[in-house]
Amino acid sequence: MKIVIAFLVVCLLGLISAEDCPTNNPDRECDHMKCEDHWHKACVSSTCTCLHSTDGGQACTSKAECDAINGWSCSNSRRHCVDGRCRCSRF
Repeated sequence: MKIVIAFLVVCLLGLISAEDCPTNNPDRECDHMKCEDHWHKACVSSTCTCLHSTDGGQACTSKAECDAINGWSCSNSRRHCVDGRCRCSRF
């Protein structure tokens, strides 16, 4: 029984620490990351990531709106609607 309780505590701690940026402040919470040139730090679903600085920038409410942008050098699999803007993510 003690082993089960210890395992659950470890799992809970792992779950809590898995969120890199729970307060959505990438400058402070994602200091362990370095993004390449033309990319910037961002929080997406409470996880630190790098987004391309030349994102579509178009306002959006769904991924479909971002997929419809023509002439944007970001593949459709990397296009996302984040914080009401079309973004080109690395994942």
